[in-house]
Amino acid sequence: MINSVLEQWELGRRLRSLRKKAKLSQSAAAAAIDVSPQTIGRLEDGQATRISKVLLAELCNVYQADDDARTVLLTLAQDLRTARKKGGRSNGVSAAMAALVDRVELEQAASTATIFANVVVPGLLRTPEYHQITRPARHPHDSATDLECWKRLTEQRRIRLHNNNFHVEVYLLRSVLHHVVGGPALMAQQLAHLEQISQLPNVILRIIPSDAGSHIGLHRGGFTLMDFAALPGTGAVGTPVVYVKGFTEELCIRDDNDIDRYRAAVAQLDPVAMSPDESRMLMAKIEQKYWTRTTLDLQESR
Repeated sequence: MINSVLEQWELGRRLRSLRKKAKLSQSAAAAAIDVSPQTIGRLEDGQATRISKVLLAELCNVYQADDDARTVLLTLAQDLRTARKKGGRSNGVSAAMAALVDRVELEQAASTATIFANVVVPGLLRTPEYHQITRPARHPHDSATDLECWKRLTEQRRIRLHNNNFHVEVYLLRSVLHHVVGGPALMAQQLAHLEQISQLPNVILRIIPSDAGSHIGLHRGGFTLMDFAALPGTGAVGTPVVYVKGFTEELCIRDDNDIDRYRAAVAQLDPVAMSPDESRMLMAKIEQKYWTRTTLDLQESR
C-alpha cells in the first residue's frame, strides 16, 4: 500500500542529499530547471508539491544522480502521482484534522510506535467515550466534516492497534490513571480498556509509579516515536518520526538528532517503569476504586 506521507518525505530527503552532494544551493538547483527556490525547498521538506516527471528527470541530470538513485526517485514520484489520483484523503477538513489524517496514515505504515504520556490517555488507547470528552476541549471548532473524518480515523486506529505487525510500547505516568476525565464510571471503563489492550500480543504497556523519583518523564511532555519498515515501492526504509503535543496540534519532528534525544528518553524511562504484569495489577486496582466511587455516587444521588 502506498503511503503518500512517507513517500513524499523520502523523495524530499533523497533530493536534498543529492543536491548537497552536488554542492549546489537551492537557488542554483531551481535556476537549472527553471523553477523557484521555494519549489525546491518544499520538495526537500516533504511538502506536497507538484513536479513533472520531465523536470524531476532534469533535476537528476543536474545532480548527476546515478541510475539507481534516478530509478528510486522516479518510482517515488510515480507512487505519489498514483496516490494523488485517488484523491479525497483530507478534502474539506480543517488544518488540524488534515494533520491527524497524516498521522494516522503514518500509523498505518509504522512497524513500531513508542508512546509516552504524562497527562491524559494517548489517543491510540482511548475508549470512544474518553475521546468524546477530551476532543472538544482541544478542538472546540470542529466542523461536521471534521467530526465525520475523526470518527473514521478513530476506527482505523482501533483496527491498527489490533494488528500483530504493529508493535506498540507504552509508558504512562501513574498520574494519567488518576486524572479523572468524564467521571469515575468513564475512568473505570477506560482502565478496563487499557487492561485489555495490555494483553494484546503486540502491545507492551508499563506504568511509571509515583515513587519512581526524578526521571526524564517528569521533565518532558508526551510524545510518540514511530519507526517504519521498508517502503514497498523502493525498498527504502522510512525515516523515523516523533509527534510531540503542541497547544492546538501536534508537532512532527524528523530531525535525526532530535529523534536520537527521544530514543534516549525512552531508554531512561525503561528502568523506572513497572513490569507489564505489575502495571496490569495496578490498573485493575485503580479501576475497582473507580467502580466503588461510581456506586457511592449513585447511592448518594438517590
